[in-house]
Amino acid sequence: MRLYENVASKPYRPIVVGPFKKTDQVDIFVNYLIYPFHPYVKKFSVLRIETTSNDMKIVNMMSSLEFTKDGIPSILAIADSSAKAVTSGVLRVISTIMERIGVQASFSSRIGVQT
Repeated sequence: MRLYENVASKPYRPIVVGPFKKTDQVDIFVNYLIYPFHPYVKKFSVLRIETTSNDMKIVNMMSSLEFTKDGIPSILAIADSSAKAVTSGVLRVISTIMERIGVQASFSSRIGVQT
């Protein structure tokens, strides 16, 4: 929060902190995109972007996207909701099949998609 206040001034613009390099078996570059929700209000989202190359094209592209009220790019929100819908449908099919063969699906209320 302090970094954002010191670096940015009104009107607030997206800023990038990084890249930081993580090395496991593959080099991973981590950038943090601080994206303001409003140009004059101190409300922002922090998005972690991991890439296998030190190319800022991806970070620049992400900063140019429209963000949702939840603080994620709208294209990722569409992908997330689609994945949740598919997972929910698959779980319903599995539960139906289990009930048809006589297996009680009392555990189904505990199954959920974790994000």
